[in-house]
Amino acid sequence: MNDISTYWKHAQKTILRIYRNNKLYTHIAIISIVSIVLLIYLQYYYLPAKREREILNSLHPELRGKAKRFLNYLRRAGIGYNLISGFRTFQEQADLYEQGRSEPGKIITRAKPGQSYHNYGLAIDVTPEDPKDLNVLVNVAKSFGFEWGGEWENFEDTPHFQYTFGYDWDELLQKRKNGETDINGYVKI
Repeated sequence: MNDISTYWKHAQKTILRIYRNNKLYTHIAIISIVSIVLLIYLQYYYLPAKREREILNSLHPELRGKAKRFLNYLRRAGIGYNLISGFRTFQEQADLYEQGRSEPGKIITRAKPGQSYHNYGLAIDVTPEDPKDLNVLVNVAKSFGFEWGGEWENFEDTPHFQYTFGYDWDELLQKRKNGETDINGYVKI
C-alpha cells in the first residue's frame, strides 16, 4: 500500500503545480489524477481480483463455493493472502514435475500428472501476505475442511490446500480414465 500513497502524493503535487503555474491547464490536471487513480485501481485491485476469479472459476464446481467462502473469511478477518493456483492440466503438472529433475530449478512437487488434486480442480495454493499469519490461514482452511500440504511427512508443501471428498488421487484418475466426468470434464464426485 505504500506504493499507492506515494503515487497519490505525487499526483497531488503535480496537479497543484500545474494549477498554480497556469490555471488554463486545470483540465489536464483533472485528467491526470483520474488516469493515475485508474492505473492504481487496475494494478492493485482489478488485476489481482480478476486473477483470483479465474483461479476460483477453474476449480471443480463442488469445491468452488468452499474455496470462495474460505477466502472471503480470510478477507473479512483482515488476513492478506496470495492465491497462486487452482486447477492444473496434466501437461502443466508434467512441466512442474520436471522442474528440478530434467529442467532447471528446485523440486517443487513430487506429484506426476494425475497424482495431484490440482489436476481435478480440488486443490489451491495460497500463501499469507504476512508469514506471521500462516497459522491463522491454516486453521481457517482446516475449519473449512481443507487438508494442508504443510503437514505431509514425506514432502512439505506449505502453500497447498486440497479437498479430497474422500477420494485418493488414484481413484480420481481411474474415474477420469473411465469417462466419469461431467460436461465440463470435471470428475464426478
